[in-house]
Amino acid sequence: MFANLSRGSACVVFSILFVSFESAGGESLINLNSDTGLSPGVPPASWPSSSSHFEFGFHPHGSGFLLGVWLLGRERTLVWTPFRDDPPVSSDAKVLAANGCLVLRTEHNDDKNITEDQLRSPASYASMQDSGNFVLYDQDKNIIWESFKFPTDTVLGGQNLSKGSQLFCNLSETDCSTRQFRLKMQADGNLVSYSNYDEDIGFAAYWASGTWIPSNSTLQLYLDNINGMLLVRNSHDAGIIYRATLDYDGVFRLYSHNFNSKNKVEILWSVPKPDQVRSLCGLNSYRERNNGSQAHCSCLPGTVFVNQSSPSLGCGKEFIEENCVENKVDAAQYQIISVNNLTWDDFLYVKELLG
Repeated sequence: MFANLSRGSACVVFSILFVSFESAGGESLINLNSDTGLSPGVPPASWPSSSSHFEFGFHPHGSGFLLGVWLLGRERTLVWTPFRDDPPVSSDAKVLAANGCLVLRTEHNDDKNITEDQLRSPASYASMQDSGNFVLYDQDKNIIWESFKFPTDTVLGGQNLSKGSQLFCNLSETDCSTRQFRLKMQADGNLVSYSNYDEDIGFAAYWASGTWIPSNSTLQLYLDNINGMLLVRNSHDAGIIYRATLDYDGVFRLYSHNFNSKNKVEILWSVPKPDQVRSLCGLNSYRERNNGSQAHCSCLPGTVFVNQSSPSLGCGKEFIEENCVENKVDAAQYQIISVNNLTWDDFLYVKELLG
């Protein structure tokens, strides 16, 4: 069934719902005391869920380790991390309970509160749930914090993206730091993709929500005009886990991880098309296509990539500005180079009339 979205109506709210009646398994609680701890150098390095599909803990990344929640399978997929813009930690880092909080202690003995904000009561227990939600409880086993309330680039089964919340994509497939694309559940009910460089203005969006059902699937995208929540839930098959991720290229994709079929991973749905993403290339660069192949970024003449491994960071000058001033080279040695067939699709931030 398809539903029409009226942009002019503030009462229409966009939500995505993937329904499940999966039975809840046993939930093991970790007692948070002075002996509690995780370390990449000394086992255990993680706390698994009862199904062993998820785990909270450290995983090798580059020359160090990242702390977060991981979806296991053929490859580990990071679905949540508390410190995505910090560098990886060393094998000397630890997760431990301190002063009623769960903290990451770095190799420099700096303590970082995993929950960032102060808890309303001390944390006594922790649990890595089968849904992928990492949860802290007080001594009465009331939930006082959960990772599902603080998404990074992914929503999982049973997780809500409430009005005003956003997903921010990773810098690249191997770098989980924040990049410039975001997906926002707006207060007016529209689910909208923007570049971080743009304000929440209609014409700055490169995608806005629609609703449809993948063919021959137990999944459906559901337009809910009551609570304004983006809901993604597991199907009837407990062997399949669904995740929706704002990927590093600015495209929002729905994945299935089939643990009944050799951990097969499939893309079920995605929006928008990659060539519709705005601001894919950074400052001083432009997007280019060759014979219909996948778009890539190129630098304007006189500039080079700031980081060759991450072209989306843009380009910088390949000359030293001071040399131009001090040496006062004859202007005849400089040239202005034209670049043909460029289209500027971003809105203007300044306009000058030359006459």
